[in-house]
Order: sequence, then C-alpha cells, then structure tokens
Amino acid sequence: VSFEVGKPVVEGLDRDGALKKVPEMVVSIVSDFNTGLVGEHVYILSPEFTQKLTGLVNKEENPELDDMALSVISEVVSQHTGSEITQLSQSGKLPGLAANPASADHAPKAMIRFPQGKFAFVSYPITLEGNTFTIWEAFSSEVTEGISSVLGVETQPASSNGGLSASEMAGLSGAS
Repeated sequence: VSFEVGKPVVEGLDRDGALKKVPEMVVSIVSDFNTGLVGEHVYILSPEFTQKLTGLVNKEENPELDDMALSVISEVVSQHTGSEITQLSQSGKLPGLAANPASADHAPKAMIRFPQGKFAFVSYPITLEGNTFTIWEAFSSEVTEGISSVLGVETQPASSNGGLSASEMAGLSGAS
C-alpha cells in the first residue's frame, strides 16, 4: 500500500474558520485527552478517505460508511493517538497521559464538536494509493499549551497559530 503523509499546516482558528476548510459531510472522530492533559481533541476526515482507509483495513472494495466502518476508523485513530501519547509520555513531563476512546460519527460538518474559542487546527495532506486527501486535527487551547510546555516551546498569543509550529506538530505526529 502506497501511503505518504505530507508536511502539516498549523493554524489558529475558531469554529467558523475551521468549517470553511472541511467538506459538507465529514467523519469526525473525538478522542479527548483526559489525564495528564485535559482538553478537546478531534480528527476530521472526508467520507471518501474514510472509505478508502476502511476498505484497505478490511480488504474490501467500496465499503459502506456504516457502524462497522466507523468502528474501524475509530480504532485506526486510537492507534495514532496512542503513538502521540507515547511520544509525549516519553518526554517524562507528562507521565500517565491518556485519552478517551475514539468515537466516530459520519455527519454534516455543522455537527462537528470543535473545541471552544480559538484552537490549533492542523491539516495533513495524505497520499494513499495515488489519491490525495486531507486529514484535519483540532486541539483545544489547553491541550496545545500543555504540549507546547512539554516540548519547551514558548506559547504564542491566541491570535497566533495556537502555540505550536508546523515542524513541532510534525514531530509530534511522526510526520516528516
């Protein structure tokens, strides 16, 4: 399987700004941090990318976006969040960091539960088997500030990009 993650773009946005970036129908996966750092964390995927990924995991062509597909994508996101947590925990500054189990929903973008106020909104270009998609990830300001302090990054004002640069988020996500 040909899979490549491009350089992430980090922006400081509010709900209205983020809604302008995502398609009308989305799969949103909520995986809030609950220990070590407490705050909101959500992934947003296009239905097409979700179907493609689910099809690869389940080895099927054109899967339906049903409860099974949402369960599969929740598990994929849980594994990714787990690797982020491991990287942060290994710093020694956030021992016991944990997140709630991922919960996926296929719905109109207006139903996405974004963090309150301004938040870090990260866009990752993904190339999967020759097709390019985008994954979006939103971190509440509390999570962004906590991650920034662990990484030794000076948090910038809320009017800026939410505290982490693209390279710092790339390091966190394992992207290169």
